[in-house]
Parts: sequence; structure tokens; C-alpha cells
Amino acid sequence: MFDTVLTRQVMALDPSVIAFLRPWVGTSCQLPVAPYAGASPPTPEQALLLLSLTYGAGVRVDELAQMGVDSLLDDDGAHREHVHIRPETTTQRVGRKVPMHPDIRRDLLAFSNRHPGERFVAFVPLLGGSLRQEPMSPRGLEAWFRELFRKAGFPGLTVHSGRRMFCATQRRGNG
Repeated sequence: MFDTVLTRQVMALDPSVIAFLRPWVGTSCQLPVAPYAGASPPTPEQALLLLSLTYGAGVRVDELAQMGVDSLLDDDGAHREHVHIRPETTTQRVGRKVPMHPDIRRDLLAFSNRHPGERFVAFVPLLGGSLRQEPMSPRGLEAWFRELFRKAGFPGLTVHSGRRMFCATQRRGNG
């Protein structure tokens, strides 16, 4: 299914694509490298969390690029009941809370175990294991998601495809 975003067509994810992508991302050694000099591919835990936030919470690329782990975890390090999307990251400057999808909860636990103390969800992994403590840019995330979907065999999908799936699910009342 295609929806128009500005002048280009964006295909929505569907459950069968998610059913393929989750195990592929979780076990793939073909994850694309972040589009930055000296970057390495994200870990499967980070890639799965980024993916699940698009279709499970409907976050936009700008919101995802600036999302801190504190938007998902409370002060005690436990997962929140909702994904908190800060107003300064949204298009209309209005924050929102989205119930936490089970995939986000599962991916957040794996991400937190693999990357304790990380501040950002979409950080730039650098070669040699050192981390740049700043988020990826929205353009960098868009390019990374395009390459991820292309490598997985879904070249028509973009980072916005997950948001399309989330919105369609909400319209049907399944979310």
C-alpha cells in the first residue's frame, strides 16, 4: 500500500515484512554501516530497537534521531509504560506518549543489556568499539534505513514505512 508523502510514494510495512525482518536483523551480519566516516554497523540490538520504534510507536525520523534512552526508561532503569516523545523533537512541538509495543519492550531490554549507560537510541557506532555520544542525524538514519531495507530485499521501504504501518494499525483500532 502506498501513501503520498510530499511528492514521493512511501510503502507501508506490513506484518509479513516485520516477521521476515526481525529475525533477519537479529542474526544478520549484513547490517549496513552508519553513513559516517569511521562508523561500523549498529549492533542487532540497536537495529531492532530502531526498527520497532518506527512501527510500534510511529516515531518520525527526526524524533528517532534525537530520542534519548530516557524516553523509554524511568529513573530506576525500568521500561516505561509509554514511549515519551519530547515536544522539541516533534513537527508541531507537541509531545506525546505512545503505549509501549511488546516488540519495543523486548528490544529495549536487549539494547540496555548490550549498551548500558548509552544516552541515545540512534547513536553512531564507531570502529574499534568506541562510541560517539551524540545521535545520528535524521538524514543519516534515513540513509541507513534505506540501505537496511535494500539489503533485506525490500528496496521500496523507508524509515517512514514503519510510521505508515503504525498509523494504519491505529486507524483499524488494532493498536
